[in-house]
Amino acid sequence: MNREAVEKINAALSNPIQYTEKAARDMKKAHFDEEMLKKILTSPRKVEESGENTYILHGDKTAKVKVEITQDTSLIVHWFEYNKVAFVF
Repeated sequence: MNREAVEKINAALSNPIQYTEKAARDMKKAHFDEEMLKKILTSPRKVEESGENTYILHGDKTAKVKVEITQDTSLIVHWFEYNKVAFVF
């Protein structure tokens, strides 16, 4: 896990989290609220760098979120995925 990325994200959480339209729609669809998202942001299972100050965080189970830390240390959630596994009954 990239501890430096997690520290940057934790510092950015002091500001309100901003969401793209896609991220807001994805979170609503997955029935995730901001508290649940903060659990992933503060203690991710895995962190991938996706660019400068942009990270993909993997949470427990199948949660995955792409975040960007802006120059004014605010956090933008670009997209959110949860449970993208097809179930056969």
